Amino acid sequence: MGLLATNKGKPMEGIMEQVRDGSTIRVYLLPDFQFVQVFVVGIQSPSMGRKAVVETVVETDLTSDDQNGNALAEPWAQLTSAQKLSVSAATVAEVSPDPFGREAKHFTEFRCLNRDVYIVLEGVDKFSNLIGSVYYPEGETAKDLALELVKNIVNAPRRGVQSSNDRFEVFYLDYRNQELVPYSQLRPIDASLSATPGLAQLYSLAFLKVPSLDDKFGTEAAQYWSEQTLGSSLQFKAVIEERDTSEGKIKGQGTDTCLVVTFFTEDPEDSINEAMLKDGLARLEKRMKWESNERKLMLNNFEECQEEAKTGWRGM
Repeated sequence: MGLLATNKGKPMEGIMEQVRDGSTIRVYLLPDFQFVQVFVVGIQSPSMGRKAVVETVVETDLTSDDQNGNALAEPWAQLTSAQKLSVSAATVAEVSPDPFGREAKHFTEFRCLNRDVYIVLEGVDKFSNLIGSVYYPEGETAKDLALELVKNIVNAPRRGVQSSNDRFEVFYLDYRNQELVPYSQLRPIDASLSATPGLAQLYSLAFLKVPSLDDKFGTEAAQYWSEQTLGSSLQFKAVIEERDTSEGKIKGQGTDTCLVVTFFTEDPEDSINEAMLKDGLARLEKRMKWESNERKLMLNNFEECQEEAKTGWRGM
C-alpha cells in the first residue's frame, strides 16, 4: 500500500468520520482528503454484532424461441404482463453485540467522532487492513485510544479501572507463565505478537508428588532439582509419559500443555525421578490398575527407592 509505505510510523492528521466498533474507525485524512479505515493496533474491541438484513432478488423469466435462450424481448425492455416476476427474500440472521460492545463504541464515539485525531500507521493485518495507533486530544495532552479502551472497557472490570494499582492476570508470551500485575505496569502490544511461540516448555515429573515450596522439604526438593539440572553440565533425555492440558493453569504457569516426563541422565538406567525418591524428596503417586510391562518394571523400581528412603529416614 502506497499510503503505508509513505507514512508508516509518521503521525497523520485527520477527522474521525465513522466508528464501526470501539477499535475500528474510518478517518478523513488531511490535507490529502482521503478516507481510510483503520484497526486500532494491539487490541480487539467487543463486536457490535450484525443487524438482520433482507435482500430482495428479482428474477425474470422471458419467453424464448431459441435453444440457446435468446429472449424475444430486448435485454433492457420494460417487463410485460407475459413475463413472470418472482421475488425471493434472502434473510441474514441478526447477531447480538458482544458484552460491552455498545459501551466500547460509545467510548470511542464520545471522545473522537467528528473530531481531530492523529493516526500512526504500523502495518497491515493478514487481510491487508490498515492497523495503527490512534491519538485524540484531551485538554493539553494526547490520549492513546488503545490504552484508554483497555483501561475503561476491553480488559477492565464492569466499572472500569478504579486505581492504577488494580491488578490483572497477565500471560507472558515468552515463557508462557503468568502473574498478577498492577495496571500501571501494563502497555499495549502489537497483536501479531500473540502468535509468538514460547521459548520454554512446561514439564512435571511423572509418577511423583513433589512438595511445593510452602510444604515441608519443598525448598530442599527445589534446590536439589536446580543443582541437578541448572547447575549441572549433564545432558538429559525427557521421555514423555503423558500430556496434561490443565496443570499449567492450575500452577500459575500459563495455559500451554504440560509434558509429564521422566528425566534420564546420560545413563539410561538413572533418572532424576528415581534420585528424588531415593533422597526422600518426592513420593509416588497412586498406581494405575493397568500398566504396561515396561512401566510396571520402572514403577516397581521406584517403589523400592521410596522404601529405601523411608527405611533410612531420609526426607519426607
